Amino acid sequence: MKIVKKNAQGETRELLLKEYFLNAYLIALLGLRPIPHGAIFNLASGAPRSIRSLFDALRALSRVAIDVETDPARMRPSDTPRSAGDAARARAMLGWRPQIGWETTLADLLDHWRARVAPE
Repeated sequence: MKIVKKNAQGETRELLLKEYFLNAYLIALLGLRPIPHGAIFNLASGAPRSIRSLFDALRALSRVAIDVETDPARMRPSDTPRSAGDAARARAMLGWRPQIGWETTLADLLDHWRARVAPE
């Protein structure tokens, strides 16, 4: 069994693919929607996930047994407990929204790293 040690596991984060940002940039740069000069947009899933849920989902897809332990030495008092964004303006003005489901994203990520670390 592999053991992953990390800091606290209750923090929540917005987790997005780079493709989401590229999609929003293309909409803006190609002028597919009218955008006021100087407009600022947040890109966010609207569903912050706990770091623990990330580990649990990856463990469910894993081919090896993995245990996750909290390591007090890795605790940082400066950690932000919750990080989330509001993409309402991007949805309204750009028609932007995340298009790939959470489970698909994690499976693709895991497959990517399996391929990268596979023996040749």
